[in-house]
Amino acid sequence: SKAIIAISNHTKKTIVEKYNVPPEKIYVTHLAANPIYFEPQEPGRLREIKNKYQLPDRFVFYPAFTWPHKNHMTLLNALSIYAKNHGSQIPLILTGSQKEAKINILERIESLQLEGTVKFLGFVPTEDMPSLYQLSSALVFPSLFEGFGMPVLEAMASGCPVACSNVTSLPEIVGDTAVTFDPLNAEAIAGSVYTLLHDEEIRSRNVQRARERAKMFSWEKTAAQ
Repeated sequence: SKAIIAISNHTKKTIVEKYNVPPEKIYVTHLAANPIYFEPQEPGRLREIKNKYQLPDRFVFYPAFTWPHKNHMTLLNALSIYAKNHGSQIPLILTGSQKEAKINILERIESLQLEGTVKFLGFVPTEDMPSLYQLSSALVFPSLFEGFGMPVLEAMASGCPVACSNVTSLPEIVGDTAVTFDPLNAEAIAGSVYTLLHDEEIRSRNVQRARERAKMFSWEKTAAQ
């Protein structure tokens, strides 16, 4: 090939390391969120989605296929720690199609006695996703490896506060607009969730910054680059 388009600097770095490709032929061109995520959802639409999926008033959200690298297991451990540290549980809503880690996730939910706390919605149509982001108290994204990390950008555009891993491409996408954590440290994940749910100053500041940062990513810019 004459050139390679990489969707993040992390992806470029990985291609260079794994395939010994000259870095000068790799061009980083970020992706962008669907414009629907920037649109505030009408109260009636939010009520409709809340009723459709029987959502609690307050919950954290993780949209991800159940692949091992999406790291649901550590997130479940973090939920258990959160409950022990603060005396209350925060519901977790999961979306995404079933993959090979699903059986282990179900076993961990049972072993941690989180059956009443974690809810799988499975595949959710794109048109419902903006409302899910806007209804959620925070996006928690503990993935171990991302080439880009589209859900964090969708959350940023939607005004949903973000807590995410501090590895691979994710810091590159969120900048200083998210609470970040070591994705292998369940205590750190639990602490990040608590911060977003209870520190209104950090929460409001991050949401404001994230919306502005999300506007920096556009499909027009992607195409031009």
